[in-house]
Amino acid sequence: MVRIRLRTRLVLSLILTTAVLTGASLLIVQNYLQNHAKKEIFAEIPTSLGVFEEYSKHRYETLQQSSDLSADLSNLRALMTSTDDATIQNASEDLWKLTTCNLFILANPAGKIVALHSSTGTFDRSAAGASLERTLNAQQPHDWWFDGGHLYEVFVEPVYRGPAEDGIRLGFVATGFALDDSFVAAVKRLTSSDVAFRYGQQIVSSSFTGTQQQDLAAHQYRYRGRSGYTTDEVRLGGEDFVAASIELYSTASQPVTLTLLKSHTAATLFLKDVNRLLLGVGFVVLI
Repeated sequence: MVRIRLRTRLVLSLILTTAVLTGASLLIVQNYLQNHAKKEIFAEIPTSLGVFEEYSKHRYETLQQSSDLSADLSNLRALMTSTDDATIQNASEDLWKLTTCNLFILANPAGKIVALHSSTGTFDRSAAGASLERTLNAQQPHDWWFDGGHLYEVFVEPVYRGPAEDGIRLGFVATGFALDDSFVAAVKRLTSSDVAFRYGQQIVSSSFTGTQQQDLAAHQYRYRGRSGYTTDEVRLGGEDFVAASIELYSTASQPVTLTLLKSHTAATLFLKDVNRLLLGVGFVVLI
């Protein structure tokens, strides 16, 4: 039987103790930094939502002014005096091109659509008519319309022959602005977060692609109305995210919601360098 000398025993026990302490330190530091990074992400969410709210408020005011100007165009007023729908449909295309909207609709005083133009594909006329009727019945100049996989922020303004106070109402003009890729990119840049907009549970636009988009679509998010936001942790394409969802608007049938997602995996990438540093220090101590 091989007898190990006392000095060798001491050296082996010292090596074992050092290895255990190094491993324990690595786990403690890693756990602490992961929790600290997650707390920072949760702390950033209210700030990011505040930035979006300010941007959304400024965008709303800009689009509202654009809608008011469209309803005040003299050419539009003259066109709305026509009783021929085909004439209004053809002639209104030039007026639509003067605007920056993705959806341009003209309706007679009774709310019947007489002209419709869309730059994001064919917006079903019957669906547009139902959406316009809902908006007019609610007596609200601002609404969200959904059709063909596209979500539009819509402003509806009456068109008068003269001043609104004593003029004759000729009809209505509705201008819609789609939540397209450029809008998503702007929100992502301003909030420093990935973003997703939903109509009900359906994703209409997001900053994700591929597997992450599919995983996000399969995830059933939670929200609690416009009283606040909810947070959740999701895994998309092998990457961990902290998600915050807030309701932007509620139509008659479905809520319009925004989800901000901040990558926890990206925030803890520096832990790999920390791990290598601790392992290097432990190896030097062992030597």
